[in-house]
Parts: sequence; structure tokens; C-alpha cells
Amino acid sequence: MIKAKVDTNGLRQLFSGMPKRVLVAAGTETRTAARIFAAVAARNTLPYGAYENPPDEMMGRVKTDVERTQRTIDALGSIWQDLKAIDKGLAAAMWTAYKARKMGTVKQIIEDLSVQGGFTHGAVNPSIHTQARTTAKRAVPKNHKAKHIITSAGNALAKYVAKKQKTIGAAKAGWAAAAKSIGGSVSEREGFRKWFNTGVHRKSTGKFDLIRTETETFIKLTNTVPWADTAFPVSQKNRVKIEFLPVFKRALETRKAALAEAAAKRRK
Repeated sequence: MIKAKVDTNGLRQLFSGMPKRVLVAAGTETRTAARIFAAVAARNTLPYGAYENPPDEMMGRVKTDVERTQRTIDALGSIWQDLKAIDKGLAAAMWTAYKARKMGTVKQIIEDLSVQGGFTHGAVNPSIHTQARTTAKRAVPKNHKAKHIITSAGNALAKYVAKKQKTIGAAKAGWAAAAKSIGGSVSEREGFRKWFNTGVHRKSTGKFDLIRTETETFIKLTNTVPWADTAFPVSQKNRVKIEFLPVFKRALETRKAALAEAAAKRRK
């Protein structure tokens, strides 16, 4: 969970000379600022950027991470070498049984080998993947060795990979949820792409609190996605501080220009 404060006291100069209807159309300066802040924060939350679709690099990284923790029986990779090191004869017998589709024999041999080698086997195991994500960015270390052999039939691993790939952008969607909680919807216009909006990530949540004191009024946005603090590190928070005001000012100027154009058309 991560919180961000949008203080409007420092924004008042941006509104000097603005027609009152600009503020009415936008809601309030606080609301406008908070929604734009949420969009900028989303762009600076992993995976960084506001691409049309999840980056191919990130999609591939998810697949690689999962395969570092568990492999299918027909794609053992480095595990195969470990099995041969435990018992070359049994490993060869297992492979022969697999090619003959004698899965009962395969599972029995793996059971015998796992006792000696510390392997597990069975269906896809999400908890093994989750527990192995130990780097600062919640990835699986490159030197992690898969110790789980998937012996279940079908394309269970591919389905699990696809499911995890769909979670890309969930931390970004927490900011979309926070923006929506202020009122209204969010869209491409604000920079919220479909793949990191809450229509896809329904479990991604966020909220806002309007706080007034004697000296200031501000909105506190809360991205309640559990790993938001990891996905939105200090370096990116500092970028948001730099990027927010120019984006906010451009939004106001765009609205002012649109109102002026509409007024000119009415005078014709």
C-alpha cells in the first residue's frame, strides 16, 4: 500500500486569470490535481510508461520467472542434468517411460529421484513461484534452480504463465482505482491504458481522502495494491514530483483554449 499527498496550496498561481467555468467544468482544483497526479503516478509505477499494451520485455520476464521455478516434464532443462547426477540409470528409465507415455512409471521414478535430490512434482504450484520472487522488483533471481517438475497433463504451465501475464499493470491500476474513487471515470485521455485500468484488474483497489486543516486543503490518494510500495520506489516518486506540475498546467491550458474556441464559435 502506498499513499501520496496532493497539496493544492502551491497550485493557486496556476489558476490566476482562469475563467470560473474552467474550474466548474473540471470539478475543483483539488479534484483535478488529484486525478492528474494519479495518472502521472500510474505512469511511474512498474512497468514504467503508458504503452498501448504491456511491454513485450515484461511479458517475457514473467514467463522466464515462472520457468525458473518449475518446468514441465518434457522441458526439464538443467533439472535433467541434476536428475542424471542423482542416478543416471533411473533418469534414463524415466525418459524412456515418458516417451512411451507411461506416466505412472514416470511419476514413480520421479518420486524415487526426488527423495534423493530434494525435488517436488505434481501440478503447477503457484506458491513455489511466489516464494521465489525475492529480488527488489519481486522477480525470481537469475541463478534460481527449478526444483518442481510438472507432471500433470495438458498445458497447465502455459495457462499459469498467461494468467500471471494478465496481472502486469495491477499496481498501476491501483492509481486508476484511487482516481475513480474521487468521482467519475478515467480513460485514455488521462493516460490510463486499458491494460492497467480496473476493468482488467478488478482486484486492484485505491481510495482518496479529502483533508482540510486551518492552513491547507489536500487529497490523500492511497494505492492499496499490496506490492504498490515495491512497484513505486523513491526514484519514481521523485520523478512524479517533477512531472506533475507541467502536466497539470497543460491540462488547464488545454481546457482554457477549448472554452475560448467554443466562445468564439458562439459569437459567429
